[in-house]
Amino acid sequence: MKKIILILLLLVTLTGCGKTNNEETKKEETEEIKYITSDTLKEEKEISGLKLEFISLEYNKGISTLKVRVTNESDRETIEKYVNILYKNKEGNIVYTALGYIKKLSPKEDTILIVNDTIDLSNVESVEYEVIE
Repeated sequence: MKKIILILLLLVTLTGCGKTNNEETKKEETEEIKYITSDTLKEEKEISGLKLEFISLEYNKGISTLKVRVTNESDRETIEKYVNILYKNKEGNIVYTALGYIKKLSPKEDTILIVNDTIDLSNVESVEYEVIE
């Protein structure tokens, strides 16, 4: 009986059951979140009675995430809106365009617009917004 248990333990050890790929694990651990910041990103924008305040732009594991606080500054309820989000580099050239959705907002109500894209936007210097009418 002891020999069978010993053989089984030896087989499990030799086959490497449960072994993970250390290179992939090390790569994931060394990837850091890139937080993209600039003074122009932090500027408040206003479009169609909505105030847009930059919260963050980050790049992590192949995905860029933009977060913007949207506040209805008017005294009337807004309608749902789609916006083009124009990501620009230092030279002011558009490097990527995304689509965002802003829900209907009551007066003075705010929401967070979150846009995820599978592109590295770490070279972005500014963001502009255009309401799609």
